[in-house]
Amino acid sequence: AGWAYLLGNPGLLRAVLDFNHLGPPDFGPAANGPLASALAAAPRLWRLGTRTGERAGVWCFEPPVNRLALLPAPVWSALALHWGAAALAERTAQVIDGPGCRRLKDDWGPELYAYALKRGRFQLGRLREILEIDPHGDGGRAQAAGLGRRALNLCRAQWPGELQVVWTARTGEDPPAESAPELAARIFPWLQKILLAEVAPLWRPCFNC
Repeated sequence: AGWAYLLGNPGLLRAVLDFNHLGPPDFGPAANGPLASALAAAPRLWRLGTRTGERAGVWCFEPPVNRLALLPAPVWSALALHWGAAALAERTAQVIDGPGCRRLKDDWGPELYAYALKRGRFQLGRLREILEIDPHGDGGRAQAAGLGRRALNLCRAQWPGELQVVWTARTGEDPPAESAPELAARIFPWLQKILLAEVAPLWRPCFNC
């Protein structure tokens, strides 16, 4: 079932293979049998042979939250910033004095500042009410990035342990210390919405399936 799932989602398949540094697979009849057997034997961690005969782990990214691991570092960072900007949007909208507005605009950059006021204010809805936002924070870029990283890490905490190991090896980031499955389940759909609507629409084929 896993192999058929990936074959039906070529954008996701390409991202999964890139994540594992594998070239395009052979989809001919001779290859489909062994590949399908390997996938069926290990539905969460697939083992496929490379051209040199080495073995490599190819992750099943069928749970959409796992696909956050596919995002390049710049997209990951941009998503964190946009999420944080949306979380702080109501506070930002209340800053109406000229110097305060200029400070935030200069700190965030004009595009992120405009996003927060025009669309970010409405993209989290009532979810914003349950997020832990420091009322004494300055509302600047660093605070926004911190809120975004926490949201992403809550989702990352739901990944399988082996994927955590791969992520840590590639990024140098320790596994998240905080785990809140119910909150992560509520956060992820909104993270995905902001990712695909604002940050990286080209990733839509990898998530909308």
